[in-house]
Amino acid sequence: MRLGFSVQRGMQLLPLVIPEFTQKYPYVRIELHEHGSDVLEQLLIEGVCDLALITTSPKRRELHYELLENEEIVLMADQNTNIAQRLPDGTTIDITEAENEAFVMLRHGHSVRSIQEHLFQLRGFTPKMLLESNSLELAKRVAANARAVMLCPYVYIAQSPEVRARVRCYPIKGMEYERHLYLCYRKELYFARFMEDFLAIVRSKL
Repeated sequence: MRLGFSVQRGMQLLPLVIPEFTQKYPYVRIELHEHGSDVLEQLLIEGVCDLALITTSPKRRELHYELLENEEIVLMADQNTNIAQRLPDGTTIDITEAENEAFVMLRHGHSVRSIQEHLFQLRGFTPKMLLESNSLELAKRVAANARAVMLCPYVYIAQSPEVRARVRCYPIKGMEYERHLYLCYRKELYFARFMEDFLAIVRSKL
């Protein structure tokens, strides 16, 4: 079974799902592909992956998208940044409130980066970049300790209490481009029984 996962979602779900699945199907070999959302969608279309859990918005006609979980993207700010000193945690902001802050960003290929660039373009400013990374885990920890800000799904902040304690989180006005967790596969894919059972386990853990 060829699975596509983002690194973050893999960290969250696979330790819960794999033990239960392999107990039921000890002879099914799992081939894991860990990439950003845009790359995983292309691998599905090319037939490199069978199934992928992707945080994205449905946009490829060749793929079926099943919504598994909603996500909210917030501006996460180190408590020592200017914006965190000015505004209480939970305040809804326009992204231009952070125009003078240093941003930690995910590299191109991650859907958060696409959302971020779309938002910056709408508001007409180019952010100052402190660091670019492929790892959301690394990026959020740097931002939380380096007087920086970052656009990040709130679920990944909440699951790291040590990060959440150091930051302020701000919902963003005009966040029209939303990303959610989808199960994705090619429309013509044949589902073996073990694939159906794998997905049932995933759904039970969310």
